[in-house]
This record gives sequence, C-alpha cells and structure tokens, in this order.
Amino acid sequence: MADQLESDEEFEKTVEIVRRRQKRMRRPQNAANIVARVLTNRSIAATKTDEQLNEIWQQSVGESFANQTKPGMIRRGILEVFVANSAVHQQLAFNKKSILKKIKKTELLKNVKDIRFKIGTV
Repeated sequence: MADQLESDEEFEKTVEIVRRRQKRMRRPQNAANIVARVLTNRSIAATKTDEQLNEIWQQSVGESFANQTKPGMIRRGILEVFVANSAVHQQLAFNKKSILKKIKKTELLKNVKDIRFKIGTV
C-alpha cells in the first residue's frame, strides 16, 4: 500500500511538472491570424503615408493644381501623378523642376528622383 501511495505521489508530481511546462510553451498561432494582423498594420501605415503624400503634394503644387491632380505610387524613385487633362499635364511639366525641389525637401519624399505625369482619373 505504501508503494502505491509513493507511486501516486510521483505521478502527481510528474503531472504537475508537465502542466507547468505546457503553460510555458506557446501554442502555434493560426497563419490566417498572423497574415490578417500584418495586413492590418501595413494598411494603417499605408493610409498614413498616403495622407502625408497628399498633403506634401498639395503644398508643393498649390491648391489650384492639387484639385486637378492626384499623387500615385512611388516606384524606383519615380513619383507617379495623375492629372485631370492635358493642359494641367503641360503646365506641371513646365514646373516639374521646381516641384521636384519642393518635394525633395520633405523627409518622406527625399529619395524621389523624378515625377511622371499621366492623364487619368483624379
């Protein structure tokens, strides 16, 4: 009977050790949850960046052109800007160097090397 009691106590100790280890171990996370969390964080960051880009663009070109243009993506140092019509396109093309200088003064767009204007939906 004493042997049975000792083995029961050892069993209980072993069970307690296993439970403590299980508490310390992290359960694997669901891949879908990880992906959703990363996408959420990136979309928040992208929204903030888009808002900053729009603000910088408005300050650089002025209110009259800002209403007729929309900054797009930056790829390989080239800022893509959509314009309402060819007249606005031509006017901005004439002022491209001065706009580029203003844009490069900002921290967000300091690496922009060029601006490409495209006629499109604003």
